[in-house]
Amino acid sequence: MKYIIYNLWILIFLFACSESEQVEYSKLSVGFQKSKIDVGENTGILEIPVVLSGCNMDMPLQVSVQVSATDGDAVAGVDYELMDTRLAFEVCGQTTLKVKIIDNEEVTNDIKTFTISLKADNPEVKSEISSIKVYIISDDVEKVTMAGHYTLTAQDFVEGTKLSSTPGGVEIVQDLDDSNKYYMKNMVLVNGDKVLPLTLAGDLYFVVGNDGSMSMPTQQKIGDYGAGEGFTIGLTSEGYTTADPIKIEKSGNRLLFKVDGFAGLFIDENAGPTDYPTIYYALKNIILEKVNH
Repeated sequence: MKYIIYNLWILIFLFACSESEQVEYSKLSVGFQKSKIDVGENTGILEIPVVLSGCNMDMPLQVSVQVSATDGDAVAGVDYELMDTRLAFEVCGQTTLKVKIIDNEEVTNDIKTFTISLKADNPEVKSEISSIKVYIISDDVEKVTMAGHYTLTAQDFVEGTKLSSTPGGVEIVQDLDDSNKYYMKNMVLVNGDKVLPLTLAGDLYFVVGNDGSMSMPTQQKIGDYGAGEGFTIGLTSEGYTTADPIKIEKSGNRLLFKVDGFAGLFIDENAGPTDYPTIYYALKNIILEKVNH
């Protein structure tokens, strides 16, 4: 008899526990964490957190949520695209709603908006923040078009002697396969009878980033000057070499090389392991100024 009563109490206890662990859907709430969000036009995939709350995280459940969008200034299929039209929860917690932001590559100051709304299939489930307004901010930068003819000026790094190309003698040409790459052709400086070509090999080049920033990679090959292969390098104000890319700044019709110094070096083919490279030229205050042809 005692054994039967003991088992009966166990069954009653387990039944009570199972009842207490049942999900009360009327206490659940699904929604966004905030009612608006800013996103750059170049973001690609926007991920928006969606939270289901109101029960223990380990309690199994089934909640399905419909996702819809309403155009504002932004148009579906043109400015954005819902990647998720339905979300599913098997426990309380957070999931992610994905939206594709479409970049039309127009350079404008416009801000476009659209609204995303949530609705649970189970009508008992409440919505705290059922909609979120998305502000698409144009972050395209007007692409730099640098092609044209320029006059190159510079100074000797040590002596400060001024050097210049022939007026408009340097031509900048955009790469046909890579629109972000520009070649600087005929980089030749003159000082009296002294003619100083900055490269005997291929043209020096610089690159333009998607944000409009410009830089020139160092260690570009400049040819064989009779004693070994030459290459470019940056210089610090103390004359130490640096392999960091050289930043270029556009100021009006000028391109300013933002570096303390710029050098062409070559390594003697017969040099020993402890020998230093030989400096072919070392320049500072390097400027390319565009001319009208």
